[in-house]
Amino acid sequence: MPGIDGEPSVDRNDVMQLLLTLPQKSSLPVYIQVAEAIKESINRGVLKPGDRLPSIRELAASLKLARLTINRAYEHLSSQSYIDVLQGSGTFVSQSPPLSTPRATDDSADLTDEQPSGDSCRSVALSAWAQRLMKEDSLALSAPDISGELNYNAALLEVLPINLWRKALFKSFDMEDPAMLSYTTDPLGFAPLREALAQYLARARNLRCSPDQIAIFCNTESGTDKLARILLQPADLVGVEEPGSPGVRTTFLTHASRLLPVSVDEYGIVVNDLIASGERPRLIYITPSHHDPTGVALSLSRREMLLDWAKDKDCFIIEDDYDCEYYYGQRTLAALFSMDQNQQVIYRFNFWKSLFPLVRIGFLVLPKKLVPVVGRAKMLTERDNSLVEQKALATFMSLGYFERHLSRTRTIYESRRAAVILALTRYCKKEAQLSPTTAGTHILASFSPQLTEENIISCAAVSGVPLISTRKYYSGKPKCNEFIIGFATLNETETDKIFREFARLLRQP
Repeated sequence: MPGIDGEPSVDRNDVMQLLLTLPQKSSLPVYIQVAEAIKESINRGVLKPGDRLPSIRELAASLKLARLTINRAYEHLSSQSYIDVLQGSGTFVSQSPPLSTPRATDDSADLTDEQPSGDSCRSVALSAWAQRLMKEDSLALSAPDISGELNYNAALLEVLPINLWRKALFKSFDMEDPAMLSYTTDPLGFAPLREALAQYLARARNLRCSPDQIAIFCNTESGTDKLARILLQPADLVGVEEPGSPGVRTTFLTHASRLLPVSVDEYGIVVNDLIASGERPRLIYITPSHHDPTGVALSLSRREMLLDWAKDKDCFIIEDDYDCEYYYGQRTLAALFSMDQNQQVIYRFNFWKSLFPLVRIGFLVLPKKLVPVVGRAKMLTERDNSLVEQKALATFMSLGYFERHLSRTRTIYESRRAAVILALTRYCKKEAQLSPTTAGTHILASFSPQLTEENIISCAAVSGVPLISTRKYYSGKPKCNEFIIGFATLNETETDKIFREFARLLRQP
C-alpha cells in the first residue's frame, strides 16, 4: 500500500523491536529464559496474536546472545503452540496462544486497565490544587459529560471544509521560513495568525485590537486556566451565570475560587442582582452574544451597566463570544470588548463549533495591561503550540476560507433550525415551549411538567431527537424539564418524521 507522497508503506512488523528483560540470576538455561520472557509478553498483551516477532538474527543482536540460543527459544515456544514459524514469511505469535497467568513482577502489578480512583491517591502527598482536582467528580476520567451526547454541538463531518484545510495544511509544511525551524518562538503565538485573527475580529465583531494583544492557546480552557492562575487567589470570588457552563465553573473551583451565581433572564445576566449583592468578585465570566444554554443575548443597556460596575469594582470580565459565528435573522451586537474603555474585558474564542476536529486552537484578546504577565506565563508553561497548525490556520483565514465556510454553514444551519422549529411547533405545541433564540446550533425547550425527565429522554433516544437536560448547567435548583435540542446534526428531510414520532411517543400512556 502506498504511503505519503507515493512512498511504499512500512509494515511495523518488518522492523519490530522487542525488549526482553532476563533475570540476572537464574539456574534455567538461557534459551528457556528467553522463551519465558516472550511468553510473559504474550500473556500480558504486549505481543498480540498475529504479531510478527523479530528474526533470529535481530533478536540475537538485540540481546547480545548467540543465534543458536534464540533459535532454540523459538523452537521451544513453537512446540508449546505459543508461536508459529512460517517458512519464508517469518515467526508470528499464534492466533490462539495457550495464555496463562503471568508471573507477578514489581513493575507489572500496577499495570491494569482500570483508571486510578481518588482513593488510590490518598497515600500520595498531593498539593491543594491536586486534592481539589480529585474531589471534583466532573473531572473523573470516567465521569459522564453533560454535552457528550451532542459532541458539544461540534460541526459535522459533512460540512467541514476538509479540502480547503488540506490545502492550507499542505502549504504550512513549507519549511523555507526560518521561523518554522526555530525553538525560540513568540509565546503569544504565531505572529501571522495573530494578525489574521485581529483583522477578522475587526471585520466580524467590530473588535479592534493589536495582534500583540492576542494570545493563542492549544484550546480555550487552557487560556481560562492561565487567567485563573494569574488573577485569582484561593477563596477569591468569581461571578458566573446561573444557569451557566458547568465546565467553566469546575475550572474556577479547582483554583479554590468561591462562586457567585448571577441569574439570567430574557435580556441576559441580571446586572441589578449583581449590584444588589454588594459583592466584589475578582472575575466574572459571561456569554453575552449567545448565553449558554438559554441562547439569549445581553442587551445593550445591561452591557453598559456591567462595564460601569466592573470599573467601579476593579473586576475583570471574561467575555466568551460563544456561538457568535452563527446568527439567524437579527445580527448580534458587537463584542463587549469593543465597548470597554477601561481594560476590564478579556475576550475568549475558539473554533469548536466551526472547525473541530480540524482545529482545536483557542485564543484570548487581552487588555494591554495583562499582556506581559500572560506572555511570561505562556513562556513557562505553554510556548510550544504546533506551528504547523497555527500557520495553516493563518493561511486559511487570510485567504478568506474561514469566512466562506461560515457563510456556507450558516445557511445550512439556518435551514435545519427552521425545520426543527416548524416540526416542534407542529407536533409538540402542547408539550414544549421554545426559547426565542436567534443564534447558535441548539434550541432551548421547556417541556410540560406533566411529563417526566426520564420519559422525555427515553422518547428522544428512540425517535432520534438529539436532546440533553440542562440540569447540570445550574449550581442551584434546576428548571423542571428544560432541555437543549441540537439541530445542526439533523437533516431537513428527516426532521419532520423524527419529531412526529417523538410527539407520538410522548403522548403514549
